[in-house]
Amino acid sequence: MTAYTRVTLNPYMTATRYLRKLPYPNDITEIPSLVSGLIIQADYDVNDPDSLTRNRVSDTAMTVVGAPELVTYGVVCDEQNYIDTNIDISAYNADDMSMIVISDRLTAGQAGLVGHLVLTGTQRYRGVLAAADKWTAKWLTSGIVNQEAAIAVSTPEGYSEFVAARFIRDAGDGSMMTKVRTQRYLAEFTRTAAITPANMPSATMKIGATASGSGTSAATVRAVLVFNRALSDEEMALIYQIYANYYEYHEAGFSL
Repeated sequence: MTAYTRVTLNPYMTATRYLRKLPYPNDITEIPSLVSGLIIQADYDVNDPDSLTRNRVSDTAMTVVGAPELVTYGVVCDEQNYIDTNIDISAYNADDMSMIVISDRLTAGQAGLVGHLVLTGTQRYRGVLAAADKWTAKWLTSGIVNQEAAIAVSTPEGYSEFVAARFIRDAGDGSMMTKVRTQRYLAEFTRTAAITPANMPSATMKIGATASGSGTSAATVRAVLVFNRALSDEEMALIYQIYANYYEYHEAGFSL
């Protein structure tokens, strides 16, 4: 005997509830197991005060300097109020690095987002800088010459930007290479120089500030990931998708 299910349409009833479609993958805690070499993973939640000092891939807590302000899935930093990662950048002088920052665009001035950025005097830098008109990956050659890869800001209203910098000591021909990318539109700019990079001094990387007090604007930072190697395009795309889905799943109020 065949069983049937009868479905009846009621034309006089309006549905007011529906099943929400959940984006996947959306678990940011899985990233360390999916992409190797992660030394800093920081992301923020106004309902979780511990997120200010949490590095998801280290037992060593970060340090709050001043009073950076937790906001909805972000932290507002400036030169007096930022986060010290307590990770010494000089430990990675012999390594390639990748730095990813999810940040709101600036409306004026400039702000250090992550890394070690001494922009005055005896300059030393390896990190990501934001300005109202561009995102910049900054590195220094052993000849103490700026190697800067910059890309124009094109962040739509209601969006944050996923900015990825890659610092490659040897691009295959002995040249150092600095790359910056915004993932949404796959826009990328690359600089190379036939020289080795400068070694960074012993100094901890900062989130939301430069090391020389050169920032002139506050920045809203939503997440920071730092790797001790150069990521592939595919790995960056995966991280972008996970964080985009994470913010959508939690209805964060902005998109990537």
